[in-house]
Amino acid sequence: MPKDGLEQLKAFDSIFLGAVGDANLVPDHVSLWGLLIKIRREFEQVINVRPAKQLSGIRSPLAQPKDFDLLVVRENGEGEYSEIGGRIYQGEDQLAIQNAVFSRKGTDRAMRFAFQLAEKKTKACDKCNQIEWNCSYNAILG
Repeated sequence: MPKDGLEQLKAFDSIFLGAVGDANLVPDHVSLWGLLIKIRREFEQVINVRPAKQLSGIRSPLAQPKDFDLLVVRENGEGEYSEIGGRIYQGEDQLAIQNAVFSRKGTDRAMRFAFQLAEKKTKACDKCNQIEWNCSYNAILG
């Protein structure tokens, strides 16, 4: 992205950003941290919505088309995107640390968005069984 890329994007009412990255052409850290994360943060694109439906005419052992209608809502600016961590030592002793950050504000925002979309069909999923302090969704949900 050019140095003034974010300023250029501000001139538009909407921006369509499709899939980015091709590890064979552009390293992941460039397409993610140098483009996608910068755009998300500048324009507060912090909710990730991923719908999944089985299309009519496509056979699946999982469900009939009318039975499969899934919408995943994810917080998109915190968590693993916190940039808190680093590396120490070199060679075989090198150690990498990556922390995920979940704010009450970010967690609440994602949950409110999900509930507004789903009305009474919401199911909260997290990784509390593996990541002890990643239980913020359940704490807010009650």
